[in-house]
Amino acid sequence: MPLPSPDALAVSSWSWHAPFYDGALFLHDIPREAAQLGFQAVELNDFMLAPARFGRVRALMFKLARAAVHALRTPSSHASPSAPSRLAQLQSILAAFSHRQAPAMPEELLRYTQQNLHRVRQALDENNVRCTTWTVNSDFCVSETVWAWQERYLRWGLAATEILGAPRLRITLGGDATAPASTEAQVVERLAALAAYAQTHHPTCQLVVENHWGISTEPARLLRILDAASERAGAPIGLCFDPGNVPSNQREEGWARLAPRAVHLHFKTFAFDGAGNETTFPYEQILPLVNPACSMVTIEFEGEGDPAVGVEASQALYAHLYANLNHQSR
Repeated sequence: MPLPSPDALAVSSWSWHAPFYDGALFLHDIPREAAQLGFQAVELNDFMLAPARFGRVRALMFKLARAAVHALRTPSSHASPSAPSRLAQLQSILAAFSHRQAPAMPEELLRYTQQNLHRVRQALDENNVRCTTWTVNSDFCVSETVWAWQERYLRWGLAATEILGAPRLRITLGGDATAPASTEAQVVERLAALAAYAQTHHPTCQLVVENHWGISTEPARLLRILDAASERAGAPIGLCFDPGNVPSNQREEGWARLAPRAVHLHFKTFAFDGAGNETTFPYEQILPLVNPACSMVTIEFEGEGDPAVGVEASQALYAHLYANLNHQSR
């Protein structure tokens, strides 16, 4: 029988994005919320970590400390950096504190504290909930002067999977849908390097890339990047398939391309009709397309209203569709 059973589903912390943005909960609250709904597994988004406990002055000191570490050690190599590399590092540090452009250092890094991560781990243990996937909002399309920060961010994400016991790191490729072929080649090189690093230093963690707009918008291009990077790294890089992130004018063709390659599925929902069917996506059409070897399905409620109600409706719909697929396969 393809796909995980209903009792093996995970729920994404993104389902609680509304109360998070209202300041009503943070990531360490998600295991409790999930357990109350009967879930034993969660997918956790790193940007929902609680703000680090320091004021503006301490935040500045934190960034300066990270900048110093960044300058003293090149994340991509243990060899001494060349003069161009040193210049790129200096430019990256300056860009991180420039008010004329977006900071080079991902803002999520300010939330990556030992206290925050161990608080989440404690909440997982106390509620008997597993973290199946840790997610980062990475960007493989940034300039060379900024990439060192992104690389550090990705490595911290990998380190977080060990603290939380997560067997999977979900990443995004960033960039723009109209990026040229040169950017695609750069993404392949950087993704392959990350996969090789993960295989050496975090061999139990699987990398999965979500079709998440930007350069990953076009399904054929995304699959081409994944295949090329996997071949170069000598390590498989999985696909996290989100049917809601396929452009509306490409959906049927995009679903048919991506679903058979999925090792991770986002069961994204917005709203339901009186019969409990999702009104945005024809899951009775999508689920039969999904790779039988897909090992993880995560409910991701993105609609309005009480997250618990939306998540429970999503869970009931998946159980109904799963039963139908099981019956048809007999």
